[in-house]
Amino acid sequence: MLTGNQNAPFWNHNSAFYPEIVRAMPRDGARTLDVGCGTGALLGQLLSRSDDLWGIDPDPVALASAAQHATTLHGDFLTMELPTFDYIVAVASLHHMDTTAALTKMMGLLNDGGKVYILGLHRIATPLDWTLAVLGWLPETIETAVRGKSDPPVAMTDPIESYAEIKRQAERVLPGARIRRRRHYRYSIEWDKL
Repeated sequence: MLTGNQNAPFWNHNSAFYPEIVRAMPRDGARTLDVGCGTGALLGQLLSRSDDLWGIDPDPVALASAAQHATTLHGDFLTMELPTFDYIVAVASLHHMDTTAALTKMMGLLNDGGKVYILGLHRIATPLDWTLAVLGWLPETIETAVRGKSDPPVAMTDPIESYAEIKRQAERVLPGARIRRRRHYRYSIEWDKL
């Protein structure tokens, strides 16, 4: 049985997208908010582009680790008063909130010229979803075995909304958003505020 490289850098199905998320930052030095930052693994990567980083999460234990990379805020993203940002990211956190409310708040907190980047999970609901899940199973299993999976101890919740439901909400709240199915059972939403 493959056990993976236990000394390899942190990797999971979310961190596989971190290089892309870092590159998507609209400019160096952008004031950035990570919604549902957890232990701050993505914030640590974003330090290569900006030192004006903020993370918000409801889990105070996870935030203790994130505090080494960013200004951290303990609480509920939907109810907390926040300043504006140039880049707002949410990785595997949108399904923990009301989707429309979260997208609306992100849009309202974004400065002109800023960007929202969401990497999320959706419920497998259609024959296409199941087909993609089956086709992706073997490559996902091999990649996880080779890389070794290192999930931090954070709260996890299964998504309840389908890809189609999330896409409809994103198109309504964020006109012109680029919404795509992604590998590792994920989707991405990118939106630029012009």
